[in-house]
Amino acid sequence: MPLRPVALAALCLALLASPARAAFPDTTYQLGAGTRVAYRLVHPMHKVLGTSGKLEGRVSVKANRLATPLKIKLPLVTLDSGNKNRDGNALLALGADRFPKALLEVTRFDEQARTPGPDGAVTVAGVAMGTLKLHGVTRAVTFPLKALASATGLTVDAEFDVSLMGHGIERPSLLTIPVEDAVHVTVHAVGAPVRP
Repeated sequence: MPLRPVALAALCLALLASPARAAFPDTTYQLGAGTRVAYRLVHPMHKVLGTSGKLEGRVSVKANRLATPLKIKLPLVTLDSGNKNRDGNALLALGADRFPKALLEVTRFDEQARTPGPDGAVTVAGVAMGTLKLHGVTRAVTFPLKALASATGLTVDAEFDVSLMGHGIERPSLLTIPVEDAVHVTVHAVGAPVRP
């Protein structure tokens, strides 16, 4: 049954009066507790798994979008594979005395999916592009990235491969057999809003 003119007018007024979903306010997050970086190094005879709970940097959401550029640093001394001798050798190979931190800089983020949440929160997924500086060598990187931003916090998840030879790092060997060149890295970054 078609709506009567009065009912139609009332419906239009109700829709106009309904509050629209508020855009997420511009927010900057400081990375900190809960952050985890993991790496996997593969040798034909075994695998080495290591982690770090330390990332330095801030991530911003502006105009309801993940802002770029964003810079994140990893202090190499925080990498832990559960073997102090192996970790010490890794720091030597990485030249950590001269280059103590790895620097990931995202200069572009192509958003491919967006899911709104309650209270203006938003989850975005897409492709991040930028550079990774390690061992004093900067290389281009492209990788999938997913972020959840809300009024109370931020999480960012990403993963990519790092070429040891591409960064001028000699591949460690065991029984004269070197490890694979690609080191797989996963990142779970957690941030808290920076209060004005």
